[in-house]
Order: sequence, then C-alpha cells, then structure tokens
Amino acid sequence: MKQYMCWTIEDMIYFKQNSKDYPAKNKQYSEMLQQKHRNWSSIDYQIYEIFNTSFHKRLANVGTRFHQDLKFLKQVKQRLVEYCEPVYKVLAANTSQIYTLIDRSPPLRLTSDYDPTETVEINPLLCALTRLRVEAFENIFRVRMYPGLCNRYRNNVSPPWQVGMWAFSPYTFNPAFCSERKSKYNIPWKILGIKDSYRFD
Repeated sequence: MKQYMCWTIEDMIYFKQNSKDYPAKNKQYSEMLQQKHRNWSSIDYQIYEIFNTSFHKRLANVGTRFHQDLKFLKQVKQRLVEYCEPVYKVLAANTSQIYTLIDRSPPLRLTSDYDPTETVEINPLLCALTRLRVEAFENIFRVRMYPGLCNRYRNNVSPPWQVGMWAFSPYTFNPAFCSERKSKYNIPWKILGIKDSYRFD
C-alpha cells in the first residue's frame, strides 16, 4: 500500500487510542456456528475474500520491501512512544508548553537500514499531532477545502455559515484554524496551544 499510495513511513505513523480488548475473537466456535455466520454475512465474506486475494497478489509483487517497511515502521512506533510519553505529560498539564518543547527538545532522527533515503524525524510537534482530536483535524481540512471560511471570519461576517455541504456555527468553527503562521505540517500554530484540541485520556 505504501508504494501504491506514494507514502513515506512518516505518513503511516499512528498512535493507538481508545482501543479495547475483544476477547470473543480468540474463542473457538463450532463449525456449525461458523457456517451459520457465513450464511448470515455471505456478502461480507465475499468482499473480504476479494480484497484479501488482491492484497496478497500485490504483496507478492512488492517482494521483500513490504517486510522491510513493516519492520522499520514497528521500530519507529516504539521510539515514538518512548519519545512522546514525556511530551504528553507536559501537554496534559499545559498545552501552550508545546512551543517551549519544540524550541528546546532535540528531535530524534531515524533512518531505515535498507534505504538511507527513508528517514523519520520524531519531535514534540509530531507528538502533539498524534493526540489532536478528530474534530481539530476536521476543522483543519475544512478550512483547507473552503478558504472562504477564514475570509468570512476576518470580514466579521457572523456565523452560522453554509459552505458547500458544511454548516458552521460558533460551536463548530474555531477561529484559531485561520492562524496565518503554520507549522511544518501545515497546521496552524495557534491550535497547538488550545487544550480542547487534544485527547489525553
């Protein structure tokens, strides 16, 4: 998938949140019960088989690169957790400390053993982005899709606004997303210091 989507390892970094164990997936079920489930969800099984087959065909075409990328991604994830945990503790107390962390914390640069051009830089900004709430990212994407939103805000046009398929009220639009200064990841700097934009639970 990485090659087909022209992604880098950095594009694939994620931090698991709000996950729960699902004990039922490890249970042993009788053949009769499994067959009943196949009958009830026959379309789901067919879709799964189609995509599972196509996935393994593509995997065969990629060769060893898939396993090399997977190994490096796991290494990056582990180092991300180790680097970011202290950052999260600081941000949970005061999100505006992100600016101090960025200025004073040296980044951690990782390079793949098999491809020296494949590098990842872990820094406090990346740590902060892994904990942004979904709503924060949604607003960032909407502002990018509809730049007129910020123009309306700057021209003192009062919400609610209807732009494309989106309806914006004072409760769904945060002016911080119109900040002119942008971070390395094209995220408004101002939003990084707003506590309600993060999820630390």
